[in-house]
Amino acid sequence: MKNQNELSLNLGANFQGLQAILCFLGFAGYWISALVLTQIAAPLLVMGAALLTIGLFKTKSAFHKLRFESKLIGNYRRWFTLDELVALKKYQAWGNSRLIGWGFIWDKAHCQNVADFFKDSWRKKYRQSLANAKKVSFIRDHLKMVITKPSEVWQVFKVIDQQVASEPGYRWIHALGDEKVQCISGKDLEGHMAVFGTTGAGKSRFLELQIVQAILEGKTVIVLDPKGDQALVQSMKSACDKARRDNDFLYFHLAHPDKSININLLANYSREDEVASRIVDTLPGQGGDGQVFIDMGRGALRTICDGIKILGKKPTFLLLHHYFANRQELALKVLETVLPQSDKKFQEKYSFSETKTTLKRLTDLINLYRSKGIPSPELDGIIALAERDEESFQKTTQSTWLLLSTLTRGDLGKKLSPIDDESQGNLIFYDTRKIIDKHSVLYVGLDALTDSGMAKTIGSMVLSDLAATAGARYDFETSSSSVALFVDEAAELSCEPFTQMLNKSRGAKFSICLASQTISDFVAKAKDKAEASRILANLNNFVALRCNDVETQKFLTERIPKTRIQITTKSHGVSTSSKLVAHGASISERITEEETDLVASSLLGTLPNCEFFGIFAGGHVIKGRVPILVKNKAQFRENA
Repeated sequence: MKNQNELSLNLGANFQGLQAILCFLGFAGYWISALVLTQIAAPLLVMGAALLTIGLFKTKSAFHKLRFESKLIGNYRRWFTLDELVALKKYQAWGNSRLIGWGFIWDKAHCQNVADFFKDSWRKKYRQSLANAKKVSFIRDHLKMVITKPSEVWQVFKVIDQQVASEPGYRWIHALGDEKVQCISGKDLEGHMAVFGTTGAGKSRFLELQIVQAILEGKTVIVLDPKGDQALVQSMKSACDKARRDNDFLYFHLAHPDKSININLLANYSREDEVASRIVDTLPGQGGDGQVFIDMGRGALRTICDGIKILGKKPTFLLLHHYFANRQELALKVLETVLPQSDKKFQEKYSFSETKTTLKRLTDLINLYRSKGIPSPELDGIIALAERDEESFQKTTQSTWLLLSTLTRGDLGKKLSPIDDESQGNLIFYDTRKIIDKHSVLYVGLDALTDSGMAKTIGSMVLSDLAATAGARYDFETSSSSVALFVDEAAELSCEPFTQMLNKSRGAKFSICLASQTISDFVAKAKDKAEASRILANLNNFVALRCNDVETQKFLTERIPKTRIQITTKSHGVSTSSKLVAHGASISERITEEETDLVASSLLGTLPNCEFFGIFAGGHVIKGRVPILVKNKAQFRENA
């Protein structure tokens, strides 16, 4: 650990290097002079030796400064190959630990260092050191050009000086410590993790590293990606190949239904009411003026689900859409199934000829049901739905109808709803329970840039189906396999089932990693700060990449234990006589302690790309950086 004076000296111009060069030149001059002027060779050699000694001492300081400057430009390994990650995961000492990056433990000494460092006028010296480091790196990589085209090199140096001002973040933060491989235990991962960072800060790269490791660990992996990152898809496929899990990879993307698996998002539930809520809860206008119409649509869907259950079937989007438009047909089928039409007494009173119209047959069956005098809430609801005025029904449930129409339209509709057709019997439909039972790796691309509404609908339904599956595992399974769920842009998919999963799914062996840009995203979607806190309070681990939002910075730093640092106060005074003649002076220095944040909130807004502060269960803080996962070194250089 460096003290404040040394750190301050490491920034700015490398005068030690210049002094070392001058000393070596002086030594060479004295040595040559001694060869020529043999009469006074002895004193010349003594002077040369003195300059050589001074030069060697200066060289040590100069190289120390160069080493620090090399850390400023990231002159360290920034990539990690998939083969190396596979080899690392095989080490017995790692067990079920998870690599989070390269870094060091952030402690009180680093906090003190930063506090002292901020007192100095360091910004100009920092920019100069960063420019110097880039120039040295350029000279090292383009030595031939430096020798043959010095004028062009001079222009490059001017550009470097201009570019330094636009460099994202302050690299000296990571240079405060000597980095090592950092990992988090599997036990801590069970407490779920949140990743925050602004656009381009490195959230996707961090998630990619965690997802690939979960695949290598043999876990069931489910990824919800609103952006549709194809590089992530390729990394997941490569990881499956390395782990010999080629057949485990499943792909579903809203923009590419032709390449997607068939998935039933209504397969798992404990009560039919859940299906209705699962659908209408994705509609916009929740809690607003349109809530009454949303509730009417919910009620209609609940009644239709009751009817489908009586018919001995499971709800699908196609069935719900069909009976939503044909409510009388549903009531007729339900009454035909329930009522004892084989009874001779009823057959004499009512005629059920197939030649009758649907409305007439339905009217006869309703009269038959009511004549029995045995009320049934389910049948009453189905009959009431069938008898509703068509125009009024359409007006009050229009939003629900449009959503069902979207979920059943075109190629996407075929992917979401299994149908009772023998000619389609060879189609395989997945659901979250099957995916988990088969230890599969599922990627769900939501294509939010094209249709954010549909992205939220499908993402929320996947989470709802997962919540039902987690509940069943918790209630009925004594031993379950581990499931790793990754949700990018999680605020967009926030819903009650997701909150319940964060709260209760640990017992079902779910570990959840979510990513978002700011805390405000959750507050905006939940429309209530307390509701957003319900989600965030269930998280034990936080990774903060560059965060520009003040509320997010405050939220994260509040989860870090406080520390105490020393504050040095210097004062001086002069005593004067009545004639204003100075006759005394005093100088004092006072050291006090004050409580402060272990990580200053301002640091979270000044992190370079792919650098982070990790706040893990128990208050442990790590300053780290995310290695970029690549197939080989050549791929990293291509991307760079």
